[in-house]
Amino acid sequence: MLQPVEWNEANLPTHGVDKDLSSGQPGSRRSLKPSADVPTRRAFEQHHSIGRSIIECFSGELLIECEKRSGRGRRTRASENPQRRNVFLHGIAPVSTRRKNIAIVVCVKHHGLAEFGQVLPTTRRRLPGCLPPWLLLPLLLLDVEENPENDRNMYYCARELMYYGRKEESIAMFKRHLALKSATWDAERAFSMRYIAKQSPEGSLEREQWLLRAVAEWGHGRECWVELAQHYMDTKNWVGMLDAANRALCITIRGDLYLTEAVMWGWLPHDLLALAAGNLDMMNIAVQHGQIAADMAPEDERLRNNLYFYKAKHAKVDVVIPTKSNLSGLTLLIAQLKRDYKVNRIVVVADGQKAYDMLNAIPNDIIKLMVPEGIGIHRMWNTAMKVLGSGNYMAFINDDISLAPNCMSTLMDVMLREPSIGLICPN
Repeated sequence: MLQPVEWNEANLPTHGVDKDLSSGQPGSRRSLKPSADVPTRRAFEQHHSIGRSIIECFSGELLIECEKRSGRGRRTRASENPQRRNVFLHGIAPVSTRRKNIAIVVCVKHHGLAEFGQVLPTTRRRLPGCLPPWLLLPLLLLDVEENPENDRNMYYCARELMYYGRKEESIAMFKRHLALKSATWDAERAFSMRYIAKQSPEGSLEREQWLLRAVAEWGHGRECWVELAQHYMDTKNWVGMLDAANRALCITIRGDLYLTEAVMWGWLPHDLLALAAGNLDMMNIAVQHGQIAADMAPEDERLRNNLYFYKAKHAKVDVVIPTKSNLSGLTLLIAQLKRDYKVNRIVVVADGQKAYDMLNAIPNDIIKLMVPEGIGIHRMWNTAMKVLGSGNYMAFINDDISLAPNCMSTLMDVMLREPSIGLICPN
């Protein structure tokens, strides 16, 4: 928030201001002159239709008058009304134009205690100009009243009302904007529909209808599609959410409209697509876009946890066991592995025909392979890998070891949480 500073002769702003102040007696005049590079009032009015309203924004408190001086821009002066001699000046606010800045002195209320009142430091704010936030809404409301066919300021006014939490007024103003014949810009019309939806009851049919109208009006930006995907997330419509998020990501050119929002071109649409895919059990898509979202926002713990969930939900471990003659150890090891819920397939590779014949004693759901005797352990591993493929995690275990409960699940969990780990073994 801007902090006011005392405005007196010692700290009076020097840029573009006349320091020749009167004694403050009734009928006296304090003048403020703009610097030579300040454009004329007409230039301001051409760029902002609310220019004339600057000094009239507070009914009954018109304490500052403005007039043009030929060749010298504009001059501001205090009212000569003796009852309004002592005034409270709330700011010299520079309003941005396409060319230069205009100094505006705005008086907001009568102040009978301070001779010079107070002034805020200059600041720059959002569209349509660099007005202080406390000033923008009153001016827009006044302009909408005076210029009811100005669609651009009608939109700005409705948006400001939304920022202030005045939902009913904002929705009514957005609907007025949509009803104007001059409101033909499809992107801005779509955003009016989007903001009406945002202020409608969460999860309601009314919200969905306004969002569908928005994407139908202007489907070339991500914002409305992402908003629709978020609505479908609230209503647990995963298919609709997947479609809306996917359509948003199909838009790859951001453009230079002032309406675009940076978050729509970051992690958010990828996160929404991953969430929808995860709920539809489409884990490959969920992992792909969950990874992108986590990479774009590495500090977000929720995204990291979601990515782990996507990876872990269907992740399995395939086990390869070379064997030659240790049937008792092999039988015990297989029994331990079958109790681990993350173990998917178990392949036993026999070293020669004699070892293969011995495998009749193990369960039939175990994949049994044979290689020529003495071919070597690496050939036995490669033979099993050709059968299993590369879809799951893979464990290579000898037949003479014993495993703790859920050993494979624990090892896989570590690798899921730490993608940089490519090889791991138990203690």
